[in-house]
Amino acid sequence: MQLKANERKVVNTQPLDYLFTQGESGVDSIPIVLPLRYGQVDLSTLRWSIQLVSERDTFISKPLTVQKGEENLTVLWNVDEDCTAVPGRVKLTIVGISEDGTEVIKFDGREILIKAAAYGSFAPAPDTLSAALAQAQKYGEEAAIAAQQAVESAASAKQDAQFAQEAVGKGPYIGENSHWFLYDATAQAHLDSGISAYGAEGKSPYIGEDGYWYQWDQTNGIYQKTEIQAQGPKGETGGVVSVNGVMPDGFGNVDVEAGVASVFGRSGAVTAQSGDYTADEIAQTDSRVFVSPQEKAKWNSPGDIINGTLSVWQRYNASDSTTYTDPDNAYVADRFRASGTGTVKPNERGYGADITGTITMQYWMEKRDFALLPDPVIVYYSVDGVMQSVSTPKSGVATDSDGNGCVFSQAITDQTLDWVSLYPGRPVRPYAEELALCQRYAVMYRPANGNMLTFPGNPVSDLNHARFQVILPSVMRTKPTALANNITTGGGTSGMTESAHAITASTVAANCGTVVMVDCTTSGLGQTNIYFLRIPMGGYLLLDAEIY
Repeated sequence: MQLKANERKVVNTQPLDYLFTQGESGVDSIPIVLPLRYGQVDLSTLRWSIQLVSERDTFISKPLTVQKGEENLTVLWNVDEDCTAVPGRVKLTIVGISEDGTEVIKFDGREILIKAAAYGSFAPAPDTLSAALAQAQKYGEEAAIAAQQAVESAASAKQDAQFAQEAVGKGPYIGENSHWFLYDATAQAHLDSGISAYGAEGKSPYIGEDGYWYQWDQTNGIYQKTEIQAQGPKGETGGVVSVNGVMPDGFGNVDVEAGVASVFGRSGAVTAQSGDYTADEIAQTDSRVFVSPQEKAKWNSPGDIINGTLSVWQRYNASDSTTYTDPDNAYVADRFRASGTGTVKPNERGYGADITGTITMQYWMEKRDFALLPDPVIVYYSVDGVMQSVSTPKSGVATDSDGNGCVFSQAITDQTLDWVSLYPGRPVRPYAEELALCQRYAVMYRPANGNMLTFPGNPVSDLNHARFQVILPSVMRTKPTALANNITTGGGTSGMTESAHAITASTVAANCGTVVMVDCTTSGLGQTNIYFLRIPMGGYLLLDAEIY
């Protein structure tokens, strides 16, 4: 994954959103591409660092490794545990610093979200943590010893069990005043330590995934790992107290019949029933993923906007195969209609629209898909690498007489419209899948590399019309219309011996699946000859099933 800064000193950090999980360390190395120069400043002479500010007002700065190329500068961010210590929204800034320590230039990044790890909510205060854990471990060991003695000597089991219970009851606890109470051996009672259980400034410690306690470091403004384990050493296996109500004999053995006595109050041949387990007791795995009701509701909604990356451009200006000039409600890319003063052309990277002047870009959605959208309709889009969104009540969305909805309409001036989607930062479809969806609306047949396209056909009864068969790449959404330019027909008994006949009009006579029959008006055809529809260089045939 590579990030890139644009000329406005903005780094598109959107791909990093939800990428990191709290406590991750050393997994991701993120290259960030910067220009070699900005104005009169040679950026390769600066030292670079990344600064992270969380929504909890924590701050951390990390140095970046610099690689100078011929055309740009790449800084490498190694994401360590300090960077992912605090979950939630985090603001990123790339800073270039001169030798004297002056911050010369900053490249701003949008906020990203670091996912919270699955830690517990119990959290003792840092300054009482060691004492509390030491007491818990001490009395836990005494309890384990007492339990072992109960197994070895049935005669003293009751006394030892009582001793174990007393030892366990001497552990620390949080009182009603939210202070830690510690056991005092002299007073033989728990006494108020006067220390809050919530930690300084609300920065309570937590148990990490590695099983150690993490404390807040006020000086550095981050959580630091301690050497204290949250769980003491495992004790020896205790003896059997009873099995299904049967007490052990003098040797600690219990003689019972095999099998389960009861489950949830049911005895006999017990089988699982609905309600035995809650959803919280079922673990999520790679093959079993839980979703929220809100996510499930989206399953029956239309997905990403077709051609949301503006990667498929099938119609072109007749005089310029890559640019539309002053479009007037023209479909510059399938499903996207443009109007305004200026030019629109595909971006050289393969997706997006480069716009000069002021152009209004609209996306029209069919009535049946528009009806499935939630209310309000939220559409996300990116201009010059910066994600934005617009929310519109369904009643406020412009519709045509057929009920088709214009869910996106934005005037863009001298910028690049990168993508449009119904989801924030949602991955786009593969190009082949996007192309197949778009070809349901329009297919342009235009020869390239000096070749000629031909489609076979035959004359009709008046010899002034010919009908040709055209095979489509996808089944179109409705019967298309035909628009042709600079096409002819020719034929003869051996296929192409007859002179070319000019074609003055073209219509679609019939369609079935991926086969379309195109009728062409001409004159002077031979009754028994085979004819071919010819599309030379500079000509085209457009089959159009768009929304108008």
